[in-house]
Amino acid sequence: MPNLDWTAILTELGRTNFPLQDPQRFNFLVSVYRAAGKTSAFTLRALLAWPDLAARFSAVRILTQVPKDIFDVLGQSDNLVMTMDNFANSSPMVKEKAMVLVQQNLNSLDLCQAFFLLNDMYEDPQVIPTFRDEFRTNVELLTLAGCALTEPWSNTTENFVYSGFQYFFRAQGAHQLFFTRVYQINPTFVTKMFLQYFATDPHCISRICDIAQEIKILPQLLRLRPYSFALELAALASRREFLNLAKWLDEMIEAGGAEFYRNCLEFLHNKATQELTAMELSRANKERPLFVGLKITTVVTLLRTLAAFRQNNEYLWTLEGS
Repeated sequence: MPNLDWTAILTELGRTNFPLQDPQRFNFLVSVYRAAGKTSAFTLRALLAWPDLAARFSAVRILTQVPKDIFDVLGQSDNLVMTMDNFANSSPMVKEKAMVLVQQNLNSLDLCQAFFLLNDMYEDPQVIPTFRDEFRTNVELLTLAGCALTEPWSNTTENFVYSGFQYFFRAQGAHQLFFTRVYQINPTFVTKMFLQYFATDPHCISRICDIAQEIKILPQLLRLRPYSFALELAALASRREFLNLAKWLDEMIEAGGAEFYRNCLEFLHNKATQELTAMELSRANKERPLFVGLKITTVVTLLRTLAAFRQNNEYLWTLEGS
């Protein structure tokens, strides 16, 4: 059959509602192409572009689990979600987990993107639970892949990505690999989420500090605005001996000048107000509000830095008063 266009045949199968109900049917299709010596025409790209959505959905389901000796999904992928090179500086524990994930079929960014696209386009209510189950089972790879998609995301994709991000933000002991890779993929999204979490609940700064230290992005986060976030993070990092607070304050006040100086004063004022309120409630035998307090040494370091800046820049206040 030298005149058959085997690439066109595969494309046509996806146009004529040819769902792959089970792995056996997929394996049979692969064996036909092998017998014809046309395995090069049996491509991942063609399967993920099947026009009939039911057929494409069935192909995606099979491709997430097909063994490499039947069909090499990763070998045919243009892009991968992760490689071991992404974790060159990570701990042995993270590298061990990465070694498992990089071999999974859903490490194919092409396959993950097809998952999200189908989730947007395929409106059969019977398959919605399947999408959710697949996401729960492969939350790491699919959330990372979702973060790699071009924004703005669809509502369904955004829901998946946000729920996956929140899962790893709350997870204890299962987050290092995820945050190492997601910050490489989409640092803007990561910092946006951290700032949103902090604005909603300032106490989450403890979790942010832990993650930042573990994946070595503390210096980047300490440059973020608003200054209230950076100051809260710096105070906590200093308490945990992750940061030389005096040195950081000197660098920040040199770069931020009077604006940073005023934010430091406001930060100290807010902390003092919180302390006084807590003391008054305690005296009245009422429940103390939760807040992140400051160590005495942190307050002293802040005041010394501010006093030195004020003394060295007295002309600024002269100008403001004139």
